[in-house]
Amino acid sequence: MSVINNMLKNIDQRQTAQRNQQSGGVAIPPVRDYHDVLFKVLSVLLAIVLIFTAYLYLPFAQAPQASKDTAEKAYAVNNNSQPIEIAQAKITPVIKPLKQLSEENTGAKAAHINADTQKELAQVQSNNALPDQAKDEVIQLHAADKAALLSKKASPTEVNAKVATSTEINAPVEAKSSAPVKSITQAKQPPAENKLVKTASVKQSKAQRIAQQLKRAKQALEFALYDDAINDLTAILQTQPEHIEARNLLAATYFQQQDVLMAQQLLVAGIKINPEVVQWRVMLSKILIMQQEYEGVLKLLIAELEPQANLEFWVLKGTAAQNAQQHQIALASFTQLTQLQPQQAKWWLALATSKDALGEFADAKHLYKVALDLGGLNAAMTQHALQRLVALKEAV
Repeated sequence: MSVINNMLKNIDQRQTAQRNQQSGGVAIPPVRDYHDVLFKVLSVLLAIVLIFTAYLYLPFAQAPQASKDTAEKAYAVNNNSQPIEIAQAKITPVIKPLKQLSEENTGAKAAHINADTQKELAQVQSNNALPDQAKDEVIQLHAADKAALLSKKASPTEVNAKVATSTEINAPVEAKSSAPVKSITQAKQPPAENKLVKTASVKQSKAQRIAQQLKRAKQALEFALYDDAINDLTAILQTQPEHIEARNLLAATYFQQQDVLMAQQLLVAGIKINPEVVQWRVMLSKILIMQQEYEGVLKLLIAELEPQANLEFWVLKGTAAQNAQQHQIALASFTQLTQLQPQQAKWWLALATSKDALGEFADAKHLYKVALDLGGLNAAMTQHALQRLVALKEAV
């Protein structure tokens, strides 16, 4: 209002000045009020700033309110809240009576079902205590209850429940007692939770543990880790003393470490445990030949084990017999070798030497020639064969 009054005063002053000029009076220069002009300009600028600020601020102020309303609606929907108020106002008068009626019917049915369930539990418990002769009386009672329900025009649900109850009585007692209890416990059971289940580590069997130790020992031997191999093989023999391969590897490891006495004791102990193992006897025979104990070799490589004999068995036995001057045993052994490896001249030479020692000079001369014809003999063997041929030629 003050702005409008100032504007009217300015207009009156201008009109008065114009009238004075027209009447010929003294011209008075108009006085300009700069304060009013400045006030007007500032008022207009302030109004513009306020309008611009309101224009910028209002969209941002409405956006949080709209997001808040959206979040409240989403929360209401997620928590099974009521529908939109407008639709609810239209539907509530119709749904509410139906809802109340259905809730009443549901409550009555639930109460009836709970009463029947409790009754069935009591009957099952009593049936568990009844002897077999009392079950017929219970069946008759349930048949009477069924007839009474039909006469009273009971609902089909009640009749079916009673029929199911009477049918369960004819089933085994354990099945009857477990079914209702199971349904109740399932109803009361809380929701399952995610829990960490710790699985117990499977224990290795004796055979699996021995196989793993044997494999580890072989790998240790490949990398010349003899101490590790000895520890694993010793552990195997402590668990299973009759293990053939473990005892062989352990004896060979001791022998390679130049511990001949330990290897010998290990093999002797194994032969005492199982005398029929040819491999242990063969390994021990090698040690005895190195020690020039030829009689001991012949005691180890007995005739009863010849069906299981291999190439090493015949070589060791023939060598020990020939050095022990038991040429008949040597002839049998080297004959086996000439059959196993007929192209090896050294077996023919060894056979000729035993024939020569027994005085069978004709056969010995022939065998010396066969050995020289096959070739492959070293210088000492060749010289021995030639000397014996010359000596036999003169003797014959």
